[in-house]
Amino acid sequence: MFAEDGRQAVLHPGTYEYSFSIPLPPKIPSSVEGHHGFIRYFLEAVIQRPWKDEQAVQTMVYVTNVSDLNVNPEAALPSSFQKQKHVGFNPCQNGPISLAFMIGKTGFVPGEYLQFGVEIRNTSGVRINRVHISLKRVFEAIDPNELISVMQSY
Repeated sequence: MFAEDGRQAVLHPGTYEYSFSIPLPPKIPSSVEGHHGFIRYFLEAVIQRPWKDEQAVQTMVYVTNVSDLNVNPEAALPSSFQKQKHVGFNPCQNGPISLAFMIGKTGFVPGEYLQFGVEIRNTSGVRINRVHISLKRVFEAIDPNELISVMQSY
């Protein structure tokens, strides 16, 4: 995330809400669940703090090349996920940092924009250096001798 002047934004303690939109590539493969493997897509938000572990939340979305999502009623359902982490060590523990992810539906077709929101609540007193949002495709197949897993970010 960047400030209006193009510099990297630093999020000081407080609550921040952002809306994002990620276009799906026109020839993106459909989500698939099968006996020998799957293709899954996840939206992921990651926050980075100085000298601390990253904190991430993700939610799965369904992508189909079929343009009629009405055949899958679950595609119209919203999804949200929240993760909270306390900073510091007891008894000097600061307030938590919360990262929430909200999306109005979970089914999409190629070329469509994924529109979603991210809320960051920082009550820790520690600044956040970076927030990273991405769409990830996970392909996993089972071979009789090994597990094949490939992840690609868009």
